[in-house]
Amino acid sequence: MQNLSEHEIYWRAFRCKGSKTKPIAEYIIKRGIVCFCPIYSLRIRLPRRRRVVFVERPVLPSFIFVGQSSVFELEKIIEHEELQIREMKFNSHPIAIRYEELLPLVEFAEKNVGSDEVNFPKGSEVDISFGPFSGRTGIVMGFKNNYVHIKEKESGFVIQIKPFLFARKVA
Repeated sequence: MQNLSEHEIYWRAFRCKGSKTKPIAEYIIKRGIVCFCPIYSLRIRLPRRRRVVFVERPVLPSFIFVGQSSVFELEKIIEHEELQIREMKFNSHPIAIRYEELLPLVEFAEKNVGSDEVNFPKGSEVDISFGPFSGRTGIVMGFKNNYVHIKEKESGFVIQIKPFLFARKVA
């Protein structure tokens, strides 16, 4: 589903139910519409089992990006087949997203194969690599439900994040 075409200069954002993002994007692509839904791989341990599996999840659940040239075809499909999808608008105008604005999502999806397990020792220093605190470092304060609490060094804020998405250990 990493179908990001350089030939499409502008993209339009559509919103759907979070659990339906990937199936709807696959369906739209099968219909021949230029669509982009960034996906990352995640390694999780199944509850009550010792088995570890890889699952694919959307980077932005609920959002699908469609090339500007394919929007008319998608609107026809939405009318006739009753897809649960709506176009994102601002002041009743469609939101146009440039190709360059979608590139960070592609980079994130390509480099992140994460783990659901917390593997940072308490008191260790970590680098926050994504989100509003990206590029900063912090100290691991504790853990709760596969989240790690990090005290950011500059501001002193304690933030709660999923370690497989946003933090990596400083060497």
